[in-house]
Amino acid sequence: MTQIIDFGKLRFNFAGDWLSATVYEANDVVKYGGNVYCYTFALAQAGILPTDTTHWALMVKGFNFTGAFNATQQYHVGEAVAYGGKVYVAIADNAGQIPPAPACWSQFADGIEYMGVFSITASYKKNDIVTYGGCVYIALQDSTNNLPTVAAYWASFITGIDPQGIYNAANTYFPGDVVAYGANLYRAITGTTGNTPISTAYWAPLLSGLAFQGVYAAGTQYHANDIVSYGANLYRAISDTLGNLPTNVIYWTAIVYGSQFQGVYAAATAYHQNDIVNYGGNTYIAVRDTTGNLPTDASNWSLYVSGSAPQGVWSAAVAYPVGSLVTYGPALYRSIVNTVVGDLPTNPAKFSLQMSGLGNRGAWATATAYYPGEVVTYGGQSFICTHYHA
Repeated sequence: MTQIIDFGKLRFNFAGDWLSATVYEANDVVKYGGNVYCYTFALAQAGILPTDTTHWALMVKGFNFTGAFNATQQYHVGEAVAYGGKVYVAIADNAGQIPPAPACWSQFADGIEYMGVFSITASYKKNDIVTYGGCVYIALQDSTNNLPTVAAYWASFITGIDPQGIYNAANTYFPGDVVAYGANLYRAITGTTGNTPISTAYWAPLLSGLAFQGVYAAGTQYHANDIVSYGANLYRAISDTLGNLPTNVIYWTAIVYGSQFQGVYAAATAYHQNDIVNYGGNTYIAVRDTTGNLPTDASNWSLYVSGSAPQGVWSAAVAYPVGSLVTYGPALYRSIVNTVVGDLPTNPAKFSLQMSGLGNRGAWATATAYYPGEVVTYGGQSFICTHYHA
């Protein structure tokens, strides 16, 4: 059988926020912190905290969000604060007790708080989020004056990139910053100033490319993957280089071999590997860079095409290069080596007979120069010259 107890017309008196100077009596209701309390003690009194269970009873349990934590503010049970990326509720009256002090605060909600670009002078709290270079970091604990790259205080939250244009040695770069250096893109892996992107302690390759820089110039600074033409060839820089010829395999590698015709050989001209010249009746190709070395010098040149170059009537005042064709009397000779002034075509060490013939010179006359193969009449008979005669 159910027994009904009649308390009569029980009434509560809402007295607003609790005040220490106010005298409270039975059934007075106050708000204190985030909670509502009812005064239950028989004697009316002042200055008794609502958390004193001998005088008060918890009537409604709740919380009152007061905003960001302030170390100078007095907090009451049930009041909530934001600290870092989290929300804490006071479980004991306190002032200056920084969350998450377990005797005073209970974590109510976990979250993160974006604090913008990292500043070395700012104070950060656990779960604060900052951008640093092209990356985002989250604080692992309260910290001041610790870079986001310090693993004890920060963890990488989002790895990204931040384009910074062409590398400048005077700029300070942060992790995730991307720069163009030569034909390539590099990404900073740590904070750096004045360290070129080829330094693997500070940078990582992001994208490799090629940049044609035109004809090689000794005074130009080249970077990895720069392309230059040098002579008839194309070369690619394999590291930063200044003043090192493209034929230096420490700094360059050939990517396209070609040949370039440079016309008639000139002793004062600087020739590059694979340059082609005419010399005498032959064509030669340079096997290395060379200046002042005749094309017949096998250490610097290679015979490319063997031929002949007509030089007209032989002259004692001319030095003929190999392959020269000269007429000497009615015969045709080809130089087989470089000759010096005065070398006769009849010298088998210098010339080779290409075509012999007869030339009618008429009646023999004194003080006349005759060449081998020329025919004269003398005293009713005909004679053929076998050696040069003057």
